[in-house]
Amino acid sequence: MTNIFRQVALASVILVIVFASTSSVAVDKSVLVNEIYQQSGLNRQLDWMQSNFADARVLFGEEAQKGNEATRNMMAQLDRKLKQKFSDTKIRKTVLDQLNNDLSVDEMEQILQAMKDPVWLRARELESLAYQSGGIEKMQRYIGQHLERSKPRNARVDLINELINVTDATDLTLEMAIQGALMASRLMMKNMGKSDITEKHMENAARRQMESYRDQYRGMLVSQVLYVYRHMSDSQLDAYIYLCSSAVIRKLNRSMTNALLAVMQ
Repeated sequence: MTNIFRQVALASVILVIVFASTSSVAVDKSVLVNEIYQQSGLNRQLDWMQSNFADARVLFGEEAQKGNEATRNMMAQLDRKLKQKFSDTKIRKTVLDQLNNDLSVDEMEQILQAMKDPVWLRARELESLAYQSGGIEKMQRYIGQHLERSKPRNARVDLINELINVTDATDLTLEMAIQGALMASRLMMKNMGKSDITEKHMENAARRQMESYRDQYRGMLVSQVLYVYRHMSDSQLDAYIYLCSSAVIRKLNRSMTNALLAVMQ
């Protein structure tokens, strides 16, 4: 359950190729990409990804570190590979390249204009508070001690479900879990020199397993989003849903999703 919750934590903030004809436009696009990277909250998601996937103890479990010497040596090798894969430089380049390829200058300017909206800034502020150090533990306590005792209003839950649908948060959460499992399997099989299990076989098995958790993930997402945006009024949340529903913000979300998944490959 804890591992599932770590994977879900990523889902809240979830939320082309145009070549510039002059060097000055190209520079402007680079500046816009970097600004979107900071204001979208994507940098925080990647920090979370590093803390959860760049550590063999987190990815494979503490018990894997307590095996015999050969197992411990293998875990040490895997840990080094994970640190390389999720290095700051590599992650940032992958993400910025994806955004640069997927979004035009005009789309980036529209996105940055939307990000100036007070309701967007409020949402980013609440997300930052929720995912600061120790934030996941506080979220779990709140859900266990408050939400499970006092059911939220139906109208509020409807708004939360609408936000989850608009941002495709359930599908993204499942896909991140699948890609995380596949990445761990690839690293393990390669390190052990095994090739009898095909990539397609591993992916099919991972997808079957994770799809069986879809309803559980959805329920956990609802609880999480209720917590993160609990200090937004219904009208503010409705305005935020409207922003997230715009074509350009949905395109940004798709690009961010592709960027996160590209990091996992």
